[in-house]
Order: sequence, then C-alpha cells, then structure tokens
Amino acid sequence: MTKKLNKAQLEKLVELLKWNQELGCYTRQAFENAVWPEISSQAVWLVFFDVDGMKELNSRGSWDETSALIKRSIVMRSSDYVAGQVLSGDEFVVAISNNSKRDMLDPRGLCQRILANFHKEGASATFAFGKITSTDLQENLRPLKDLVQAAKEENRRGSILSASAV
Repeated sequence: MTKKLNKAQLEKLVELLKWNQELGCYTRQAFENAVWPEISSQAVWLVFFDVDGMKELNSRGSWDETSALIKRSIVMRSSDYVAGQVLSGDEFVVAISNNSKRDMLDPRGLCQRILANFHKEGASATFAFGKITSTDLQENLRPLKDLVQAAKEENRRGSILSASAV
C-alpha cells in the first residue's frame, strides 16, 4: 500500500532534497538546477575546494562528526552560495555574488578564512578560484577542478590557487 503525501509533506521532502542539513549547504542537484540558474548573472567569482584527507577525517570519528567539522568550517555570508558534494563527499563550490552590502568581492580572503577554520579543526582543504566567464557552471568549474587536482598530485595540499588575476 502506497501512502499519498499531502502538500506540506511534499514541500518538506522537496526542501530536504535541496538542502544538505548535515553539511549546511545546497545539494549538488539543487545548486546546479535551481540556485545557479537564478544567480549566475549576479555571480562574480567561483571557488572550488576539496577537503584534504577525507578518509583520515572519517577514520578519526564518525561521518556525522566529519560533517559537523565541515559545516563549522564553511560558514558563509548569506550573499554567498555554497554547494556540497560536487563530485564526491569532499568537494564544494561557492559562488560569490555581487552584493551592494559588501565593500569588495574577495575570493582569496574567503578561501583563507575557510582554510583557517579547517586548520582550527585539525583539517585542511585545497582551493582554486576564478572569475565567472560563462553562465555554464561546468565551464567555470573545469579549470578550478584541474588546478586543485594538479596541486594534490604535486603534494601541495592546503594551497589556494587562482585561475584569474585578482
């Protein structure tokens, strides 16, 4: 027997599919399909980061503890949009939008702040940021992912790399 959901239950289910409560960020699907189309015209910078040593972090404690550590580390301003689990559970994207309430857009400063938060937690992440050049999210992400991957292969974990002049 299948139980039919009422409107409120259905809305709650849709919200749960959009927001990762444990990590405090949008899900990849929600970011790509709902958030990005709405903000891409206002977004100025894109930040991609990969949490270093996720396997080791999970072995230190439970997945819930690791999720809480990540959530504490990636605290954002309400005008920044963050999506988790881009390809796997340890990759994140932040879209920095143009906001008149902010003096300047500083992607390196944001990366430094998040990295410092990870360090306080005994963890690390590798970052790349770049100017938005297209409304195509994947086109903007590709060079950032490549920079992070290269840094990890060269044993430069914990780096902050720029794909654009700041």
